Amino acid sequence: MNFKKSITLIIILSVVLKAIFLFISKAYLNLQSFEYEAIAMNMLKGHGYCLEHFGTNYYAYLPPGFPVLCFLIYKLLGHHQLLVIFAQVISSSLLVIPVAIIGRMLFDETTAVLAGFLTAVYPPFIIYSTAKLHTLSFDTFIFALCLLSFMKLRNNIRLKQIILVGVVSGVVILFRATSAVFIVFAVLWFYFTTHYEIKKKLLIIFAVAGIAAVIISPWLIRSQIIFKNPFLFTTNKFECFWLGNIPGSSGSLFTERGITLLEKHKSDLPLDFFKMDELKQSLCLMELTKGYLKSDPMAFMGRILKKVYYFWYFSPNQGSAYPVLWMKLYKFLYLLILL
Repeated sequence: MNFKKSITLIIILSVVLKAIFLFISKAYLNLQSFEYEAIAMNMLKGHGYCLEHFGTNYYAYLPPGFPVLCFLIYKLLGHHQLLVIFAQVISSSLLVIPVAIIGRMLFDETTAVLAGFLTAVYPPFIIYSTAKLHTLSFDTFIFALCLLSFMKLRNNIRLKQIILVGVVSGVVILFRATSAVFIVFAVLWFYFTTHYEIKKKLLIIFAVAGIAAVIISPWLIRSQIIFKNPFLFTTNKFECFWLGNIPGSSGSLFTERGITLLEKHKSDLPLDFFKMDELKQSLCLMELTKGYLKSDPMAFMGRILKKVYYFWYFSPNQGSAYPVLWMKLYKFLYLLILL
């Protein structure tokens, strides 16, 4: 069977598996929503891109990609959450394409097909695309597409490819702001592995950066208007930084018995914290985190190393929100892939 037919069948398998899980689990009866949905609903109600959080309005809690996409779907087709689930299933299934092509470019067709198959049956992709209104399905697809476009640019320096790389880079940042870090590494990789003249390489890089900047410019302009700082892309990074470095944090948002870190450490916050605005709360959380570092630098670094380890394996409370059997099956599959 040729490569295209194999990938097509794997994409179909991905859609079928997700549809089966959606109906067997009855997830469609109680879809899990997050801040993205709340922001989309506020936009539908005419309140603008905002989220009530910590007792105040946040105007840049999350990057705009997924909430705006949900808003557009609801605005055009009505507030039907299953429409977003359908879009997530399609996006998650199409992820097979860039993953497989990258696998073929780096290794061979057999490896590429295997990578595509593992992407199609990967449990978190199935769960997140069918049971949760979550950005992951789009983040992964666009991010993989971004990596693929950089790889193709290395061997195909044409205006069309340069524009594609710039557009996809801008879009992926709008969905997942931290992607910008990996795009910097992709640019460095392109610069040091291509054999063109330095002037030509720099021209291409500046063109890609310029196009990406145009794509994200509406959000930057909005940040300048609201916060007087065009480079304040999101404000939840300070909260994440705080939660990830609290003494006793385990690499998961959950602690023992399914209690969240926020619930457990709410008492650590200043008494006037919930009276502060978005920026002041963010800066307060940053100062608290700096305090952990100053009070015990070795313990702080130890938590960083521990989280690096947990990133590649399992944290103690990972999977607290799921049935025990699901986590056992997932761990078995994960270890099987490693072997």
